[in-house]
Amino acid sequence: MRIEDVQDALIALRTGWTALRHSARCIYGVYLAASHDLPAITVSDSGLLFIGKTESGTSPQDHFDPPGRDSGTSTERRTLGALLRKDLDLTAQPGSLDINSGNVSSFCFSPSGEARLSDWIRTSLLVSRLPFGGDVASAESLLVRHLEPPLNITNWHNPQRDHIMNMRRICAEEALLCLDE
Repeated sequence: MRIEDVQDALIALRTGWTALRHSARCIYGVYLAASHDLPAITVSDSGLLFIGKTESGTSPQDHFDPPGRDSGTSTERRTLGALLRKDLDLTAQPGSLDINSGNVSSFCFSPSGEARLSDWIRTSLLVSRLPFGGDVASAESLLVRHLEPPLNITNWHNPQRDHIMNMRRICAEEALLCLDE
């Protein structure tokens, strides 16, 4: 299957975020819904934000909107929260603390902020899943290199990476300040 075929299939399979969870091995795409935007992030006409893979037992939603858990368990969700921090009035809090260094290794948001972020995800994002029987890790890397989704910060030279990492750093610093209070 050619990269263009996979890209076209992912676009054709886009569906609302609250669709049934899917746990089969697959390649998935996360897209920005029409008329929605992500502050300071340039997105292609298709709205593609992220390419990922599931190998077993997880669904794309588990990465961005994990049931019963907060942003502290999901890098993808923390990234969205960091980018939407001002727009959604999110306040970062410690997610987990490295006792030896005193560094906040992850952060989450206040419970009301987590709810606002979940609402934004469910109304602003679309997801597509393409069952894949081959080497999903290699396929994911290849697709990221060719499709250049802005929220994938590895496997390609992403010009938006520094901005994304800076926004995440700001949230981590804000979370660290909570420890001093």
